[in-house]
Amino acid sequence: MHSTMNNLPPPGGLLSSNIASVGSKEDVYNRLVTQLVDWFGTDHAVLDAVLQAYVTTGVLNYSQLVYDNLQMRLQTATEDNLDLIAEDYFGLNGLPRRPGESDDSYRNRISANLLQERATRRGMDNALYILTGYHPIIFEPWRPLDCGGYNVDNSPYTIGYGTHGAYGSGSYAYQCFINVFVSAYQGMASRSGYNSYYFGYNATGSPAIGWYGGSYLDSTVVSDQDIYQTINLTKVEGTICWVAIHRI
Repeated sequence: MHSTMNNLPPPGGLLSSNIASVGSKEDVYNRLVTQLVDWFGTDHAVLDAVLQAYVTTGVLNYSQLVYDNLQMRLQTATEDNLDLIAEDYFGLNGLPRRPGESDDSYRNRISANLLQERATRRGMDNALYILTGYHPIIFEPWRPLDCGGYNVDNSPYTIGYGTHGAYGSGSYAYQCFINVFVSAYQGMASRSGYNSYYFGYNATGSPAIGWYGGSYLDSTVVSDQDIYQTINLTKVEGTICWVAIHRI
């Protein structure tokens, strides 16, 4: 029996001239038809009806394959799969998604924490800066560079009022005090809505204080818990960090 499937004319019905995108109904249909012997010609309504079941299954399988491939990498994962990746890296509730937080925002936070320098003073400073946009003030009572010293000649760390004037103490070994600064975030309370004179459309004689926004803005709020989690993920095990949060 001789097959001429390599010389088949364009199959009738679903596609005639345009190249179908991979995984589409047209693409799966054409792949099936080109594997058949040339018994049916170009007009085969009954065959097309039978093939639709295989086409539907093929499209579903391909779409699932594409989706699964995306979820295998942090850079492309979406939805609940990002949450599972965060649990794999940081443990259960180690770095949870904020309420209403988008995939892109959450992915950036995971990446920042995953590659973040840890167990160092510089790492703590950088982690809090990434989270809040402000550098914290870190004070270690038993660190001479933070406290200075009496009668230290030729040193920029000589104790003095208004410079290095904090008193150190050996009683606070393996402890530090961290002042964290974060935006107070006023939200949308002072913004006007549509059809309001103060929104800005055709408004005269008053400031235009409208703002496009929605629930996604909630994900920009840095909570106290976000700050504590960042510190716990960065500090040396067995140390104590006393934290003061300043909303400015």
